[in-house]
Amino acid sequence: MKKKLLMLALLFGCFLFPQKAFAAENDTARHYDLEQDGGTFEPDETGTYHYILDGQMVKNGFLFDGTYTYYLQNDGTPMKDRLTYHPDGEHIIYFDGEGHEVFDKDVNVKRAIDGTEMNEHCYFGTYGYMFQDQTVFSYGIPSYYNAYGVRENDGWFRFADGNFGYARTDGSLLHNQFGYNPYGQYVFYHWNGQVARGLMTDGNYYYYMDENDGHLEGAWDAETKQEGALAGTARIAPGAYDEAILGDNYFTKNVKDNSFSNYIKQKNATKEEKHLFIYRKADGSCTDSETNGSGVYLTTRGIMVGSNKTDVENAYSFIDDQGNLAISDVTYAGESLNTLLTKPYMNLDACPEVKKVLQQAVSCDAYYTGTDFQDEEIDNNLTGLNWRMNGIRFYYDSNDTVIAIEYYWHHAANGM
Repeated sequence: MKKKLLMLALLFGCFLFPQKAFAAENDTARHYDLEQDGGTFEPDETGTYHYILDGQMVKNGFLFDGTYTYYLQNDGTPMKDRLTYHPDGEHIIYFDGEGHEVFDKDVNVKRAIDGTEMNEHCYFGTYGYMFQDQTVFSYGIPSYYNAYGVRENDGWFRFADGNFGYARTDGSLLHNQFGYNPYGQYVFYHWNGQVARGLMTDGNYYYYMDENDGHLEGAWDAETKQEGALAGTARIAPGAYDEAILGDNYFTKNVKDNSFSNYIKQKNATKEEKHLFIYRKADGSCTDSETNGSGVYLTTRGIMVGSNKTDVENAYSFIDDQGNLAISDVTYAGESLNTLLTKPYMNLDACPEVKKVLQQAVSCDAYYTGTDFQDEEIDNNLTGLNWRMNGIRFYYDSNDTVIAIEYYWHHAANGM
């Protein structure tokens, strides 16, 4: 807000000091070229430069000395360290501390047109005009100068068209990468720093980003073309398909078919309760409770930490045998959330970071993915049937935002 007020003061200053303030004697400032027009541009006894032409001091005009452009004020001295209005009555220009008009350069401006102190970065283009609602690229890295002409440098902001962007303190924008919007939803920042919308691909996966705000709605593998459910559209019956975890992360890289069930079997832990938690760390990156490595964790139906409850229920509800839209109960086996989180098999005391995140949860959705049956030899060479219930839980905070995703392999029975 302070930044906007400063820039409003700048712009109001433009209207308070129109083009005649630039040239009190002429509606249009004249332009002089030292080489073509002649004359001298030399300092007086105080070291202040003046342009003398035909024995007269030139006032209220531009002067090009062969290298730099100056504006000679009503007293004949060069304007310095100041934003001002161009004589065309439309554009804002800037003269630095040496009196040089600035072209194709980012400048740390200290004073607005009306003299108000400020400390903002502005950019002036090829013609010296201030950039407003424009993106500048330096070695391929974008920076955005907003409608007031100020470079964004303070986290999330909105472009003039309403789209989101994220600016670091040095003014560089997040670009060509996934990240989060202010609501914790997963988004992709384009080459120009704007949040992507619609269908896109990185060569490994196709992603469908919401057409309105750009948050991730669904994804599928680009090689197999196996489509994940897009919120509000496709409905897929439960099954082992949902055991896969997509995205570039340490867990996915080390498991066949990126499957949680395969991870359990790989660890020879089929007789144990197993729980994999995906959650956000304090630095904003996502991790999992098994590898503690950072990366992208995406369910096959396009849900991840930061998605909202509506997205989850649109993606994971399905048509049951009675033709009804169904998703399992909000907690497993009718337990309250508090009871569930204190179960010994959750073993949250061994994962303090996970426990801290889950303590913020106010509800969860549990999605049943299937039952795993396995014949096993037990005592006296008798054969018993071992089975596990597999599923996914989505934990929500008070804003119905997903703060953790749990893949579970839950011991249900062991009999003959």
